[in-house]
Amino acid sequence: MSKFTKWSDMSEDERAAAKERRENEIARLRELLVEGAAKVEGAGGYVEWLDTAMSFYHYSTNNQMLIGLQTGWTATLVASFKQWKKYGRKVRKGEKAIKILAPINVRYWLDDEGNRYGAREDHPADAEEVNFMAFKAVPVFDIAQTEGEPLEVVRRRVYAERGGGWPLLDSMDDRGVYEALTRLAAHYGIPVEETLIRGTARGRTVAEMHMSLDGETKRKMRIEIDRHMSLADKAKTMAHEIGHVVCGHLGERAGIVCRELKELEAESVAYIIAGMFGLDSGDQSFSYVAQWSDFDTSKIAGVQDAVTCAVRQIMDDLAMVTGAGVAMAA
Repeated sequence: MSKFTKWSDMSEDERAAAKERRENEIARLRELLVEGAAKVEGAGGYVEWLDTAMSFYHYSTNNQMLIGLQTGWTATLVASFKQWKKYGRKVRKGEKAIKILAPINVRYWLDDEGNRYGAREDHPADAEEVNFMAFKAVPVFDIAQTEGEPLEVVRRRVYAERGGGWPLLDSMDDRGVYEALTRLAAHYGIPVEETLIRGTARGRTVAEMHMSLDGETKRKMRIEIDRHMSLADKAKTMAHEIGHVVCGHLGERAGIVCRELKELEAESVAYIIAGMFGLDSGDQSFSYVAQWSDFDTSKIAGVQDAVTCAVRQIMDDLAMVTGAGVAMAA
């Protein structure tokens, strides 16, 4: 194992070499993301990303992709070498690290002659401070690459420590999920009505403009759910409709995103949320996902980011509304 040397103890040549290695590694991961974007343009690849996003909803879309692409979309829980040791498991010898991107704050000073001074170095009083966010590649390992304490014990320990995501409801059956999502809608100020919906729609979110007594115009929304569905279908449909709300389809993105992409985003959110609670929405969701081939594939990254942000907000808000929760990832 190579000896670690602090940046402040490196020579100029060593710093240049370290910087080049770091930049090459970042470039490799960026290339992997470009290749991965092409792989998720089809319905099958997109669903693989959705399945990975279930386990890593607190990660950025880029890191979800990097984890999936480097593990064949099989990873379920990742942590660093030291973290696994703390959790009572150790990485098996010979296992290859999964590289993800971590943000770092870069800070240094430049004098009038262009000389650079680090945070721990003395610099001229009139030197200009430079401060910006960059990324570095960090190694993590999937729980399947480790051994030690029982898997489920470690999973619960990790989720409890990382905090803030997956609600542990008193009832994890279909009714529990539906009721939790209904409470979440109420938290957003949106009433839910069970009614008869004709046609093929299972639910809908209605936005109407109302004028208050002081003359101010406000948008009011309500979610309508077909009352003849099973509890499981009601839960999945609620997740879809809340997906529309949180993705901004009736608000700031209403006139920006086309109808097809709105439906894809909302159903992607529903697919992930339902899957996290053990509800199979495959047949219901695939009809939306299969339409992906008709879309402008240059928009896929925007869709993924919208879905990732929406799922993260919904799960965090569910934890708050239900009063109990542990995280799937951090």
